[in-house]
Parts: sequence; C-alpha cells; structure tokens
Amino acid sequence: MRQAKESGFVFGAYTECPWPKDADGGRVADPSCQSFFFSLHNAANYPVCCHLRDTDGAVGLHSSGVRFGDSGPLFTLFVDGKAADDPAGNRAFPLRESSSYQLSDQALAPLLEAFAGAELFAAAEIEVYAL
Repeated sequence: MRQAKESGFVFGAYTECPWPKDADGGRVADPSCQSFFFSLHNAANYPVCCHLRDTDGAVGLHSSGVRFGDSGPLFTLFVDGKAADDPAGNRAFPLRESSSYQLSDQALAPLLEAFAGAELFAAAEIEVYAL
C-alpha cells in the first residue's frame, strides 16, 4: 500500500503473479482471479476497487514499468525500479475502462483522475503484506 506525498491519496494492489520479464511477452496471467487494485482515499473521496475480469492480462510489462491492467494505462508503481519517494519513479495513470480490470463503480471513473492525484508522484510505503 502507498500514500502519495502531495495528495495524501492511499492506494495499493495485490497479485499472486510474479512480475513479468521480457521473456513473458509483456503480460502475466492470473488463473486464480485474485489480482486487484484499490484506492482508499482519492479525488472522489470514496473507496474503490478494480477487480480482475480478464485472467490473461493481470499484470503487464510496458515501457514505463510494471502495470496492473494489460489494456490501457491504469496503475504503475516503482517505474524503472526507482525508490517510492522518487517523484520521477512512480506513475498512476487515470482510471478508465480496461479489458483486464473492472472498476467496482463505473460512475466514479470520471471523478478519479488518478489514484495518486497526479501522473508522476512521490509515495511513502505504508505497509506491505505477504500471504
């Protein structure tokens, strides 16, 4: 889970998938359907969750880093392996319809410009859980 330093927005993600490598062809499937990402505090001031709907594209490798969502930019952390507090090292793209994930409440999509409040952001790691 992360908190964007400038906006204070809190968000995170979960997947059992390993991070993809170039050899994976840029995408990793999640046959368990357990992957999701979420926002607890955001511009809409309403918690949201994006559930996996296409198991073939749970996690993707793109030029800007590892992403949740294979079709369209959705959510990226630790771009190019930079530190969480490096504003050039993290991106949170605007939420929009994706072939991989479905926003729990589509009516909120226009209100959520980005999980972090800006495309590039510095973040603080709050806590990471492992199962």
